[in-house]
Amino acid sequence: MSLSFMVPGPFVSGNHAKTRDGRRTTKSREFDAKVKMIAGVAAHRHGWTIPDYVHVDLTVCNVGIDADNLAKEILDPLQGVAFEFDSRIITLSVVRSKQKNIEPYVRVEVHVANGKEYGFPPIRKKKAS
Repeated sequence: MSLSFMVPGPFVSGNHAKTRDGRRTTKSREFDAKVKMIAGVAAHRHGWTIPDYVHVDLTVCNVGIDADNLAKEILDPLQGVAFEFDSRIITLSVVRSKQKNIEPYVRVEVHVANGKEYGFPPIRKKKAS
């Protein structure tokens, strides 16, 4: 099972996401909300249930931000929507490209992973009280 969606630009660089005193900027908080909203709608439409472990593929087009900084800005707001915690991501792929006459975007694909294949134990689900 997979969850996929596209996040349109503009994007916030991880280097510019915090103020001097360590607080997140307004643009960064707004970007987080945008990513979370897009992912939440896609998860609802796909009937997505948060799995124990995931593989994540990011396809980045016409975005001039370092791949590692962009990945963090995309992945952080997905916690609790596409996966429980970022520590549950088994593999992460970021592919960048440049294309003429196309607005910047990031395509996000989250795939259910079998943690056991990689030596990770199953996650015990908490019982509802």
